[in-house]
Amino acid sequence: MKNLILKGFSIKHSIQKLIKGGISLVIPNHETQVYVRFGETDAAGHVNNTSHFLYFEEGRTKFFKEFFSKRDTSTGFILAAIKCDYINQAYAGQILKVVSSVIKVGYKSFTIEQKLINTVNGQTTAIAEAVSVFFDYTEQKTIPIPEDYKEILLSLKIAKSS
Repeated sequence: MKNLILKGFSIKHSIQKLIKGGISLVIPNHETQVYVRFGETDAAGHVNNTSHFLYFEEGRTKFFKEFFSKRDTSTGFILAAIKCDYINQAYAGQILKVVSSVIKVGYKSFTIEQKLINTVNGQTTAIAEAVSVFFDYTEQKTIPIPEDYKEILLSLKIAKSS
């Protein structure tokens, strides 16, 4: 199987065709830019700790839209857990990059590491780990990740950063 490595490339077509065609597609991360609005800051003038989760959600939402656009409305991924480590401050008017990388794929869940990076100085503002589970909305319970979805996730998996 051939490996095709694309760095910083936003893919707009289905990677399933590439996987089935004998090419393993390796995308190290998914990137989304967010603009920090004044209303997302606190009395100290920096981004409020709750706003980081909105930025991470935007990154995950665009990740899912890009790689799982043909979703079944009776099943799908839902957020089960998220944790955030705050590294550096960010301020209104800055543009942050949300870098989302799959670091673990399990039977019913997968984990995304997400970094907020200042686009001007390259500093990491925060790092999060988000666990999403595959969920059956009719039965209201977690179920195994379908094989075609798991193939996509495994093709996107990278080693966790330190």
